[in-house]
Amino acid sequence: MTGSEEPMAGNERPRLRPPAGIDPLRLATLLTLALGIGFRLADALERRSFWVDEASLALNVMSRGFTDLFRDLDLAQVAPPLYLALVRGSFLLTGPSETSLRTVSLVTGILLLFIMVSLARMLVGRGAPLLVLAVLAPMPWLIRYSNEVKPYIVDIFAAALLLWLTARVLSGHRERWSLPLALFLLPLVSLPAIFCGAGVLCALVVHHGRGALRERTVWTAAAAWLLGSGLTFLFTKNPSQTAWSLHYWEGSFAFRGLADGYVQRFLAFYAELAFVPPPGLRDVRAPWLIPGAVVLVGAGVVHLWRRGQRALLLAMLVPVLAGLAASAAHRFPMAPRLWMWILPSYTVLLAAGVFLLLPRRTGWVTPAVVLLLWAVAFGPRARWAYYQSHSPAHDRIADRVLAELDHQRKPDEPVWVHVRGSAEYLAERVRTPEDGAALRALLLASSPGGPLYRNDSVMRPVDAQTEPLLTWRDGGGPVLLARSSAMRERDQHPVTSLDPDWARTEAARIRTAADPCAWTFMIDALPPEREGLLAALAASGGRATWRLDDRGTLAARWCFARERTRGTEPAS
Repeated sequence: MTGSEEPMAGNERPRLRPPAGIDPLRLATLLTLALGIGFRLADALERRSFWVDEASLALNVMSRGFTDLFRDLDLAQVAPPLYLALVRGSFLLTGPSETSLRTVSLVTGILLLFIMVSLARMLVGRGAPLLVLAVLAPMPWLIRYSNEVKPYIVDIFAAALLLWLTARVLSGHRERWSLPLALFLLPLVSLPAIFCGAGVLCALVVHHGRGALRERTVWTAAAAWLLGSGLTFLFTKNPSQTAWSLHYWEGSFAFRGLADGYVQRFLAFYAELAFVPPPGLRDVRAPWLIPGAVVLVGAGVVHLWRRGQRALLLAMLVPVLAGLAASAAHRFPMAPRLWMWILPSYTVLLAAGVFLLLPRRTGWVTPAVVLLLWAVAFGPRARWAYYQSHSPAHDRIADRVLAELDHQRKPDEPVWVHVRGSAEYLAERVRTPEDGAALRALLLASSPGGPLYRNDSVMRPVDAQTEPLLTWRDGGGPVLLARSSAMRERDQHPVTSLDPDWARTEAARIRTAADPCAWTFMIDALPPEREGLLAALAASGGRATWRLDDRGTLAARWCFARERTRGTEPAS
């Protein structure tokens, strides 16, 4: 009789059992973890084009030294200084590419899965890691944020790490230096870590009770949090409080946009599991969805309360209240971003609620298996459909234009690469001559050897509503005009300013570092802080493609050169 068969009773056939030493639950957890890592690595290998905020932040990282990253950023960007330093270090170590700029986010996105496994096991129970991974591993938002030059995934990771360290301290582990060190460093990497740190301090005070003021751990943690938060505030207060920034986030401050932001963003996380809305969750405003989420989270609160995690529940709740208070004071927009850094707490509470409401034997098996099947069965097909749903069929127009250009290109001309990325950010409206003028500047921008589009018919949709911003010198190549009659003011500032001297300087500064990068950005009415982005890109050489969407509006995509012909320079 083999080790995998049970003894026979009477005429019964032998029953198979798992081989000794193999834990099915552990095996399923490891497979789900590997699946999540695979999704993130596959997405990184696609090397998607950067969208406008990535492009703007990456320009700051590539064009500044480490000390300059601690000053106000250009192009209307705000980011924690230590995060920028990490991205800059990755960029210098591995060379200029999309991958090097996104390495910090990719590593953080993978580490987030490991932290959540440990946190779920510590707070809920043995089966919780599989349930939490089945939710987070295939989540499209997390996969996308793990491959962006933005600190969004770092915000989620910082919240999870602080919650994990706090849970260890409250359970009796001696974290003499790790928790204070995290409370000092994480605010320098993630702005929401300031609010999460406030929750940690409240949990420590409640845990120690009346003797909290005599505890060295509490004082050390408080000092570290105040120092890290104060430094971050000094580095970010100016750009985050400009008139344009406050106007931009006007609709996102509590409490005006809170409900809409919560429903559209936070609940959409769980409505897009495995890249597609599961049956019954296609409408995130389904009347039962919010009550259902409230019931599960409430059950999770009860479950953790029974397990003696009352102080930790306070650490989960205080950051939400602190963030909303800052937003109500009109200083920190929370509605669209709140769901990011409360995601670890929310997911743990959902898992705890499932364990409380469902029978013990099916508390983790049923939902985990269902979610895992969604990820495996629908993931690849739905992932393709997810990106295609944001790329209208009119992309074929741009593909035909590119094919024609490739056919006509001479052997000695530069080689250009067109990167198809997630196009949800590209369908911007071109309704005014000013918008059309900015678009025309991009479409007419050329390689050093001549104009980009040789077929004049390509420009006809734009010609009807714009005035030329570029003139053409003998031999081809654009000459940027400092001003044009089409550059009228809107909202007390021009849409963009193509100053040739500034553009040449900016192009020379970013050309070497940015050549291997492909950029995707919107054509929109840019604020003064972003006026230089279009000029710098247009002056540094590249390829722009366009398409019409279903509404007849224009969108453009810009790609830098992968290679250049020797001896050629952008036109001046």
